[in-house]
Amino acid sequence: SSNLDEILRQNIVSNATLSKTWQESNRNLTVNIYRDQNLVTDDVEERLPSLSFSQGQFFPFRRSSLARGAGTDPTSEYSWYEMIGISYSAQGQYNRSKRFQIIKSKINPQVDSLKKENRNERGGVNHQVSITASPKAGYLTISPFFSYNEKWYGKSIERDSLGEREVSGFRAVRTFSTGLSASTRFFGIFQPQVFGVTSIRHTVTPNLTFSYQPDFSDPRFGYYGRYIDRTGKEAVYNKYEREIYGGAPRGRQQSLGLSVGNLFEMKYMSSDTAQQEKKIQLMNIGANISYNFVADSLRLSPLSLSYRTDIGNVLNISASTTHDFYVFDPAAGARVNRFVWSNKQIFPDLTSVS
Repeated sequence: SSNLDEILRQNIVSNATLSKTWQESNRNLTVNIYRDQNLVTDDVEERLPSLSFSQGQFFPFRRSSLARGAGTDPTSEYSWYEMIGISYSAQGQYNRSKRFQIIKSKINPQVDSLKKENRNERGGVNHQVSITASPKAGYLTISPFFSYNEKWYGKSIERDSLGEREVSGFRAVRTFSTGLSASTRFFGIFQPQVFGVTSIRHTVTPNLTFSYQPDFSDPRFGYYGRYIDRTGKEAVYNKYEREIYGGAPRGRQQSLGLSVGNLFEMKYMSSDTAQQEKKIQLMNIGANISYNFVADSLRLSPLSLSYRTDIGNVLNISASTTHDFYVFDPAAGARVNRFVWSNKQIFPDLTSVS
């Protein structure tokens, strides 16, 4: 190496990982042990161990498709409850660090200075369960979903006007979110029959999603503490802000999101008359926008557009743009709660291009 800091770095690093996959049941387990010791300062960082387990989506109420007879499409025969899918994942980690601090003596720094050892230990387990279903309702696919998260800790903090202290004991942080999405797909076909082009197809896939999450800083959940600080104001703090996987999110979320995909494809006749028609993708355009019902202002999110096209099999071109619907106030240096068309502007502001 030509980097001086890297040359002078004196660390012993140990890292071991064991992975196991069960393909027949769509499960995966990973165990990792890590240790990094600095030989100059004696500082140590350890993960003893780190665990990760995942269970891919499975359908607990679904009957075997083999019992439905060969040659049939099993997805078209499932009952609504057989479309319920569950996935699960868990992460566990125990971190331990040891750092040394030199407190130098003002009288005799070479002799009387002290070496203070600071230890920090943090551990936790994070469980995530997701439940989804995709039953058909005519031309629509209705997909309710529910996500549950539970974090286990052995510590938390308490804070008051006198300071902060750690509290030992088992704690569980339980949060959830839910919602409903609806999607469909429709087509439009144009047949120009010129220059060998036989047809152009436009596929539109709209998706509307409503999601909800309560405010977990509410006192009834007990995940946030409150106290009166020295200025006489109420201070709110997260009891698990120092833990590995954090605490519960703050603020209620209630939003409606819309995404629309547009795929343009073309079929043309091959120069070899013995071959069938060939198909290529002309353009793929996606749009995303959402509306937050509980925001105090600027409830409508910026519009995000993505573009992708292939020139044969030679070149792939992709781009994205962002457009904001709210007026930018130069005096405030930020966008204000007023739509651009209030200033007789037709199109939203282009704010970013990549």
